[in-house]
Amino acid sequence: MDLAGTRETVGPHAEIHARLLGASEQEREAAIEVVTAALAQPLLKRAAAALSGGGCRRETTIVVRLEDKTLIECVADLAFQEAEGWIVIDFKTDFELESYEERYRRQVALYVQGISEATSITARGHLLRL
Repeated sequence: MDLAGTRETVGPHAEIHARLLGASEQEREAAIEVVTAALAQPLLKRAAAALSGGGCRRETTIVVRLEDKTLIECVADLAFQEAEGWIVIDFKTDFELESYEERYRRQVALYVQGISEATSITARGHLLRL
């Protein structure tokens, strides 16, 4: 999905996925609303701006080496670079986010660590609930 997408550009994608998944019209409309609302978030608007400048990565594999030398491979949903460093976004769709929040914060912290170490640029992480 284009990060600068609108309701009009989200609709055809939702239609395709609704057909593939056998979703109802109501589910398709709900998906359009959620995606459109997410793309309107200031954080994602900043990512869209970074994309046009080439400083945006989506579904990017990151390898992190822990202190005990264990390697962890993970995939960041979205990372983009601004003047002050990398911004890492991990999307969450859980109905009940609070009981997993600490685990998710550790997860995005690994992404931040990996990107910072790989690029020698500071990074900050965000959880974005959809």
